[in-house]
Amino acid sequence: MKSEVFALIIAPPWNGVILENMLRGIGNFKIVGKFQDPTLVASSLDDERLYYVFTELETPQSDGMRCLELLKNKKNVKIVIVSKLLRYSSHMLFEELKRFNPVLMSPAPSTKCEMELLSKAITEKLTGGGNEVFLPKRSYILNVKKISGVNGFITIIGGSTGALAHLYEILDMFKPCDSSSTVIALHTIKSRNIIEKINRICGSHVADVKNLEKFELGEVYVLRSGRNYQLVLRNGDLYFRTFKTQLALKYRPSINLIMENFSAIFRERCTGVILSGYGNDGILGGKLIALRGGRVIVQDPSTAEVPIMPQSAIKAIEELGKTPEIIKL
Repeated sequence: MKSEVFALIIAPPWNGVILENMLRGIGNFKIVGKFQDPTLVASSLDDERLYYVFTELETPQSDGMRCLELLKNKKNVKIVIVSKLLRYSSHMLFEELKRFNPVLMSPAPSTKCEMELLSKAITEKLTGGGNEVFLPKRSYILNVKKISGVNGFITIIGGSTGALAHLYEILDMFKPCDSSSTVIALHTIKSRNIIEKINRICGSHVADVKNLEKFELGEVYVLRSGRNYQLVLRNGDLYFRTFKTQLALKYRPSINLIMENFSAIFRERCTGVILSGYGNDGILGGKLIALRGGRVIVQDPSTAEVPIMPQSAIKAIEELGKTPEIIKL
C-alpha cells in the first residue's frame, strides 16, 4: 500500500494517543480528525474521500455503538473497532458488532508486541487480506455458547456520585430470591461498613466479591471500587474474576463490562438499573441490555444528586426506539 489513507480516531484522549502512535507507525495514514463525541464524526466526512474510522466502544460522550449506527451505511467509510472492552467482553458482543460491517475488531493493544501485531493486521486489511477479528493471546473472552442451564433472573445496579443514598432506598425492590441475584456496581463503595449496611437492608447473604468468587442465584454481590470484575467460566460454573486494568473510561468497577457479561448470559432475564452519577459508564451496558431483550430502569434525573448518568441513559435507550422505566426516588 503506497497511497495515503485518511483516518479518523474516536476515543478518549488517553486511548487516542495509542491509536495515533500505532497508525503513524504504519506510515500511510493521514490522521484528519480526533473525536471524543462519536455523534460529530458523520458531519466531518468528505464524500470524495475514503476513510478508515478507528473507534472505541466506550467514549466520554455518547458511546461507540452510536457512532457505528451513524456510519454503517456510509460507502466511503471502513470501520475498525479497537476497544479495551473487547478483551474482557462476551463472544456475543463480537457477533453483534458484525452488523456494522467492520473490517477489523480487536481489543486495544496493551503491549508493544500487541501493537506490532495489530499494526500488521491493519496493514493486511488495507491490502485486501487479514481477519475480521484480531485477538491477542492475553484475552479473556466469555464464550456464552459453552454456558448451559443458567436459569433465573439477574439485576445489575450501577451508579456513581450520589448513587449510594438512592441504593439504600431501592434495595427492597431488588431483594434476591432462590431464582434471582442482584449485583451492585457503584464506583463509590470502598468500605466494609457500606457492605454491612447493605446486608442489614437485604436480610440475606451479601458477598463482598473476591477474585474467583462463584456466582450463584439467591445472592447479593457487591463490587468494590478500585478494581474491575468480569465473568469467567470454569468447569461449567460462573465465577467473578477481578483485575486492576482500567478500561477506556477508567472507572472501576466498569458498569459497562459487568452489564455486558451478565446480559450476554441472561438476555431478556437481565435488568439494568442506572442511578445518579457523573460520566458515561453504564450507558453502553444499559444499551446492550435493552438490545438483548432485557429491562432498563433509570432514576428520574430530577431526583438524582448528579443527573448526568440518568439523562445519558434515557437518551441512549430512546435512540434505540425503546422506552426505559423511570423511577422517582
